Amino acid sequence: MSIHDDPPEHTGTTTSGALADPKGGRATTPAAPVPTEAVKKPGSHPKVAIQRPKRELAEAQAALASGRVELLAATSDHHAKELGLNEATANFLRLYPSPSSESVVREHLAKDAAERLKRVQAGLPANPATVYQGDQSPLSLAALARGHRPSTSLRSTTIRRRI
Repeated sequence: MSIHDDPPEHTGTTTSGALADPKGGRATTPAAPVPTEAVKKPGSHPKVAIQRPKRELAEAQAALASGRVELLAATSDHHAKELGLNEATANFLRLYPSPSSESVVREHLAKDAAERLKRVQAGLPANPATVYQGDQSPLSLAALARGHRPSTSLRSTTIRRRI
């Protein structure tokens, strides 16, 4: 079989000039040709039709440039005000300095010394005696609530070793 044996190519037309449906349906009439020139409104001048998009583009570019200038001015203004806010915050924090760790320790020691002095002046020992509360594990507290006093702690020996 050679190239010359192929059937002729289907062009989509019949002898009547109507387009044939490839599936064997009814034939349709061909569509109107697409215009090659731009469709203009009646009465419009060709130079006006060409100049209008150019003018609209120039107006849009001018509006964009003015918008960018406004954006840059607003950004600069925001930055300047942000610097002022940061400076005001720093000045406020300088008015109320945070205490140093040494001053906190000194204050705690002074309060402790004042309490000890009051106890000594009242005839009591400077350090109050600490009362042993016993085993405070949850198991021991539950046993005490039932009235059972174990001789040894109910906590595991491993936990008792860590204390």
